[in-house]
Amino acid sequence: MLKKIETIVVIILFVFLAFVNASAEKSDKNSETIKNKQSGTISNQIFNLEFAGDIVINELMADNNATITDPDGGYADWIELHNIGDVIVDLGGKYLSDKADNLTKWQFPIGSTIEPNGYLLVWCDEDMTQQGLHANFKFSMDGEAAFLVDNDGTTILDMVEFGPQTTDVSYGRYPNGTGEFEFLVPTPGARNIAVGVDDFSAELSLSPNPAADYFDISLGTISGDSIQPQDITIYNSLGQLVKISLKQTFPCRIEISALPPGMYFVRFGTTNIKFIKL
Repeated sequence: MLKKIETIVVIILFVFLAFVNASAEKSDKNSETIKNKQSGTISNQIFNLEFAGDIVINELMADNNATITDPDGGYADWIELHNIGDVIVDLGGKYLSDKADNLTKWQFPIGSTIEPNGYLLVWCDEDMTQQGLHANFKFSMDGEAAFLVDNDGTTILDMVEFGPQTTDVSYGRYPNGTGEFEFLVPTPGARNIAVGVDDFSAELSLSPNPAADYFDISLGTISGDSIQPQDITIYNSLGQLVKISLKQTFPCRIEISALPPGMYFVRFGTTNIKFIKL
């Protein structure tokens, strides 16, 4: 009988010590979480992360100078969400933020939705009085982060950290909706297109830029005779193909007088150059 009592006491003591140890670990972890949040550190140990939803951060631009205007005609930073699923998704009550220590910075209004395989733009310009969805933060060209947060204000549905950005070049997923983030030809509200870099990118030049009627493409110190004829394609700021000049040799002149004014991308091989049509 005494032996049974001793065994029971040992079991109770073991359970008690295990509980105390678990509580201490939890306390230490919470302390570290608070410390990390105060310092702005982004870590998977800090947040309740769930990156398995149908809504993803698909593309963003931290310095929109000539790419696309908001409904009031201004050039604002923007972020694009994409529904990669087959059913409509209700965003009402969810959040966007650019700060790890303030995940509930801006909340989607009730009734905000994304259609299946659809896209949604949010303007990041701190001007909520304008038409459309305008968040109360702007992105930094020097780099920061973007968070999509669930209605509970703590569960991160998707996030991206980014470094220094380039004017009128977007940062998004490629392949569209599922890939890693990289610099892109901006396609707000449409499928992402990659910006490639090849061996000629440092030598390729386009002038004049801006241009009204034509521009010339040259290869710098590379001899045009050493390059096979290439197709020259031109895309608008939405990623739509607007002109093809087949089998060009270099240097070459491309007529653009018929194009509407705006920003375009010239693609040669896997290299893209931005130009402004006057």
